[in-house]
Amino acid sequence: MDPWHTAHLLSLGLWGGLVAAEGVVELTPRTDDELRFAATLHYWMDVLLELPLLAAVLVTGAVLTAAAWPLSPLHGVKIAAGLTAVGANLWCVAHVIARRRGLGDIEQVQAGAAGGGGGDTAGGGGAGAGVRVLRAVTTASLPARHSEWSRARST
Repeated sequence: MDPWHTAHLLSLGLWGGLVAAEGVVELTPRTDDELRFAATLHYWMDVLLELPLLAAVLVTGAVLTAAAWPLSPLHGVKIAAGLTAVGANLWCVAHVIARRRGLGDIEQVQAGAAGGGGGDTAGGGGAGAGVRVLRAVTTASLPARHSEWSRARST
């Protein structure tokens, strides 16, 4: 396989794994201190890992696009889907950064984790909405014993 294809697939795989890890970070906090820690950890994951991975995906994708020119309709669909994912992820990074700026205000941190937005960004809502849905789905499907353990842990 071409080294550019390998680099692109490796970057995509690492990015996907990082997004999954961020989901775990966002779903686990129960107390205010844990929310602050999750906000800080997610911020640093985005700045140190996710943004460089996104840049690697974009650069390797651009090189592969140039090599495949002229593009087939399938290439156009793949590129559109990839750019949509990158754009959505950059939008979420903006919310994480805005939430990090408001760490002194626990209500803002809680709103960011629950889907209230990051504060500075237009439109609110957004980045935490998926987390709110995931938290609701996983909480509803947990056995009663796990729910009791979670309540005991948060006190």
